Amino acid sequence: APNDATFKLDKAQYRQCKQYLRPLRRSLRANDISPDIISSLARIANLCEKRHYKAMQEAYMRLAIGNKPWPMGVTFVTFHDRANWHKI
Repeated sequence: APNDATFKLDKAQYRQCKQYLRPLRRSLRANDISPDIISSLARIANLCEKRHYKAMQEAYMRLAIGNKPWPMGVTFVTFHDRANWHKI
């Protein structure tokens, strides 16, 4: 039964990805995305295809959060805020 469990996990992950990509696909169909974002997405896809994962990750981070320097005093960087992280 391990194949069943693996299949179920893969299927759930596929459905989640499909759901998360729905707004992007809708915007692409409506031609409602800036050329800069389309260019970045094409670069990311191209790097994935060439299996240059480190460069792809850097391109994704540049697309997601930009290339601006972090504010002074930032010591703990996370995408998911934790309540009371300073008490850890």
